[in-house]
Amino acid sequence: MFNILIAELGRIGRRYLEGLSKSNNKLKIYLFDTSSNSLQEAKKCWKDVNCLESKHKLYLANSFDQIPKEIDLAIVSTTADVRVGLVKKMVEQRIAVRYWLLEKVLAQSPEQIDEWYEILKNACGVWVNTNQESYYGISNFEKFFHYNFH
Repeated sequence: MFNILIAELGRIGRRYLEGLSKSNNKLKIYLFDTSSNSLQEAKKCWKDVNCLESKHKLYLANSFDQIPKEIDLAIVSTTADVRVGLVKKMVEQRIAVRYWLLEKVLAQSPEQIDEWYEILKNACGVWVNTNQESYYGISNFEKFFHYNFH
C-alpha cells in the first residue's frame, strides 16, 4: 500500500481526495488539517464518492504526530503564504516524503525559492501544479535564477 498525504483540505484538497478514490492502487490516505470542520467535510466528500467500501484506507489527522514517518506522496494544497512553513514543519518532524505535489503559486519572493530549494533538495521528485499561463514566467525565472524546475 502507498502512503499518501493530503495537507489542507479546502476545495482543492478535496478534489485530490476525490481523484485518489478512483485509484486502482491500494492507498493509505492521510488527511491533515488543523481545522476539524475541514476534516469532517473531507470525510463527507469520501462518503459522497462511495468510498465506504473502498480498498483504500482513510485516516484523519490534525497533528503531524498522527502521520507516519514515511510518505510516498505528499499533496500540499495550502495557500502560498503558509505552504513553505507547513512543509518545513513536516521536515522538522522527520516525515520523509519521497514525492511532493505542491499547489500553485509556489513562492511569493526569490527568498522563498531559495528556502524551497534548501527544504526539498533531497526529495526524489517535486511537482508544482501550475496553469499554462504561468509557464512562460517560470521559464524566464529559471533562466534568470539558474534554477531548473523540470
